[in-house]
Amino acid sequence: MKVTAIIIFVLGILSVAYGYWGVFSAAGSRMYDEMDGLIPFAVLIIGIVLLIAFIILNIVIRRRRKSSVKTTK
Repeated sequence: MKVTAIIIFVLGILSVAYGYWGVFSAAGSRMYDEMDGLIPFAVLIIGIVLLIAFIILNIVIRRRRKSSVKTTK
């Protein structure tokens, strides 16, 4: 499960970076005109959702680790 969290984190960071470039930079604005700008915007939103999923998954992993330590004592 930890590997899955790392993969989600990396994909989230890459998606946010690409989406930010496409939406907020001059080069991205030149590359994606008008309606094409929805592609980087959607990728930006997906990246944010992936980062939120990473945070939730990290919380679950930590709680499971704490509960397994309590039961072994």
